[in-house]
Amino acid sequence: MAINNNRLREIIREAINKEISAYDIIEFSKEKDSSSWQYVEEHKNEIWDFINKGYQEAGYEKFCGCDNARSLFKNANLIKIAFCDEEWVAICVYTGYRGGYKCVGITATTNSNLRSVGIEAVKEMIKLNVTQYDEFYWTECSGSIEHLYEKYNGIKIPNEYVTSILQKPVTLLNDGFHYERFVKGDTQQKIIYGFNDQETFDRVKREHTEYINQCIQLILNSQINEDVEKPSFGRLSKVQCSVAIINFFVDLRWEEECYDLSSESLDILIKNVKYLKSVVNQLPQNQQIQQAIENGEDLINTTSVMTIQKL
Repeated sequence: MAINNNRLREIIREAINKEISAYDIIEFSKEKDSSSWQYVEEHKNEIWDFINKGYQEAGYEKFCGCDNARSLFKNANLIKIAFCDEEWVAICVYTGYRGGYKCVGITATTNSNLRSVGIEAVKEMIKLNVTQYDEFYWTECSGSIEHLYEKYNGIKIPNEYVTSILQKPVTLLNDGFHYERFVKGDTQQKIIYGFNDQETFDRVKREHTEYINQCIQLILNSQINEDVEKPSFGRLSKVQCSVAIINFFVDLRWEEECYDLSSESLDILIKNVKYLKSVVNQLPQNQQIQQAIENGEDLINTTSVMTIQKL
């Protein structure tokens, strides 16, 4: 049976993509390994062209993270390059002048034969940025990059901290995370993922924990003394308080997409789930209590402890 030309091209493309699948991500660090930085110096023009073409391929006028190859080399403190054999398939550039490792540019190759490999490498780099927040990887982003950080559960920084991080005026938006600021003459909407330094982390963690404690205290203020009082509207038994506390954490996940808690806050969640599990068999069958236990256990299994201290 004859195969038409379009189908033949598809088969060839699929074969190429299956054969060209592996890549290695290599780090070139100005601070950690000055000898590797020589590679960046020797290839700064090619790195700049690669990123600029990638941004143009994605529909942008040009790459705006640095002005030119000289600026890139001067301001970058870390560059990650994904190699497929000896060819570059993705590059991520970081600067350190605002603290930490700020991702200011990331893109895949425009080589059509390697484009899909490069896109996978970009995704892998962003996953690493998200999981290595304790090494102060962060980014200010929008559009498709924001989508990937959100997809891989990057830690969003409340916009109230943006001015102190960027040290420039911004307009805060009502969602508590996004903001607008001028970038090269245009007003753009942005969001920050990750911490630029220890001080930012400590402040965010402290204020987030205080907010959680205040909300939980409001629930506990409604708890009755069950020896002398019965539950009524606005007055809760210990079991009802535990259900309410767990449901508060459920709202925190669903409404604020919170995947990280301080150890103190996580301990509160664990304590209340354990309490409900210890008494549930002594109570009349109650779907709300069982649902709270299931939701609480799911949160415990999918929540990370906010910690920046390394062992």
